[in-house]
This record gives sequence, C-alpha cells and structure tokens, in this order.
Amino acid sequence: MNLFNHMQHIGTSFTHRFCEIYLPGTTTLNEVKHSRRYVFEPPVTDFQLLNENPLAQWRDGLQNFLNEHQIDQAALNIVLPFNQAFVGTAYVPADADKAMKKQQIQWTLSQHLPDPLSEYKISVLDEVDDSETTHRIRMVAIEKALLKKIITAISGLNVELNALLINSFALENFLQKMNHVDGVTHVVKIDHTHIESHFFENGTYSQTYVHSIADAIPLVAGKIAEIINSTTKKYLQLNPETDGQKIRAIVYGNDDVNSLIHELGRKINIQVQPPEIIHPAESEPSALAIEALGALL
Repeated sequence: MNLFNHMQHIGTSFTHRFCEIYLPGTTTLNEVKHSRRYVFEPPVTDFQLLNENPLAQWRDGLQNFLNEHQIDQAALNIVLPFNQAFVGTAYVPADADKAMKKQQIQWTLSQHLPDPLSEYKISVLDEVDDSETTHRIRMVAIEKALLKKIITAISGLNVELNALLINSFALENFLQKMNHVDGVTHVVKIDHTHIESHFFENGTYSQTYVHSIADAIPLVAGKIAEIINSTTKKYLQLNPETDGQKIRAIVYGNDDVNSLIHELGRKINIQVQPPEIIHPAESEPSALAIEALGALL
C-alpha cells in the first residue's frame, strides 16, 4: 500500500541541537522506513536555529540522505520549531464579512509581532463557529526572511517544497490520523533547554506553553513530571469545558524519553505514553518522528 503520491516524500524536523530526516514507511501512517540525525556543530540557541550555519548543515544532511537512499527527486515536508513562528487566534462576529475578518486578523497579529506585518507571511489555517455569535480564525505568521532562507538552502537539491508546518500543527495532523480525537491530549516535547507543552482538544490544537529547563540539566523525571502536572492543571483551570474529559500525555523529543516513561508514569497524574511510532531500524533515531510524520500526513 503506497500512502503517498508517486514522488518520494521525506520529512524533516528540528531541535536547536540537531535535525532529523525521515523516509516514511509504506504500510501504516505511523511507520518510519529510515531516518538520520545531523547534529549542529557548534550547537545553536533557539533563536539562531535557522541561521546560515545550521541551515547549511541541514542542507548537507538532506543531500547525504538523498544520496544514501538513492532518491532522485523528493517532495520535502518541513516542520519548524514552535518558536519560529507566531500562532494566534482572532475572534469576529459570526456574521463578519471578509473585510472585517482581515481587519481583525491584522489587529491581532500587530499586538504580538515585533516587526511590521509586511515582514511576515500570514496564513489562515481554518475558520470555525466558536458560538452562535462568534467566529474563530486560526492563523500563523512566519517571517518572510526565514522562508527565503529555507528556499535558498534547498535550491540546487532535487527536492520540491511540499509542506512547511509549525510543529503544533504537524502534531495535530498526527493525532487526528491516529484517531486521538477524544478528550484532552497534552503532547510534551522535551528539548535540551526547554519543554513545550502542546494541548489538543478532541484532536484539534488549542494552546502551547514553553518552559525553560536550562538550569535542570541533566533531565530528571521529577522535574519533567512537575512541569507536566503543573501545566496540565493550569490548562484545565483555564478551560473548564474540559472538566470530566479523558486526559492523556504523549512525551517525545529526547533520546532519554523512553527510559523515563516508566518513572514518569508513577509521578504524573494522568496517563503518559511515548508516540505510537513503528520504526524497525532500532539503531536509527526517532526522537522527532511524530513531528516529521505529521507533516507527511
């Protein structure tokens, strides 16, 4: 069963320490056939992630991956870290016309973005009725300069940019395709300097919190559990409509996660599990597979 079109798709995702590149399997949506990790040297900070040096190393990694697996041409699906874009929500009256929606989107973004709106690529993800009187618009803004850097980096490779997603929406794709659409799902990404807490209600992205853990290295289950418990409590308090719903946590992003899962299960107040990833080549990395596969779905 070929789950993708005739061109070979590959997915790629990042932390501030490394990038991973994935070749999906052909039997199930959550299967990885092959993967590779390329560590950035020297390490970069969160906000320098996509500057020229790591981008050049990522590009070289892509070229090596294509050569290694004898891929003549590929559709490239990129997942960017959450802090590389602004994700927001605008609310308008249910009967708002196109002009009013545009005005509200621009006003909402202007309250959060440091530069003029002309410096950003703004995409509307979806629009839904929030209530009988209110319409909700989800949007994302990415710096045009960042997009230009990415396009420049992959120029000359035999790849076509097929998708570019912020990781929260790649995660949303994965959860929905894997049928995690009941109750609240708290997806936790553990990086070397921070933890991202992404919340989803019935499979739909809702909110992200980011916590610094730079002073808690090496990572210990107790610190991670404390953050997961406190963030879950905060989210549930701010969203009382979730009261009584099923709650689960999915933890990923760090090579030590699997060894921590058992201990986390004893310290976290909710069900906790690793991502449902099938990767027969156990020696290959899979820390970011949930993101990369989410971009491929």
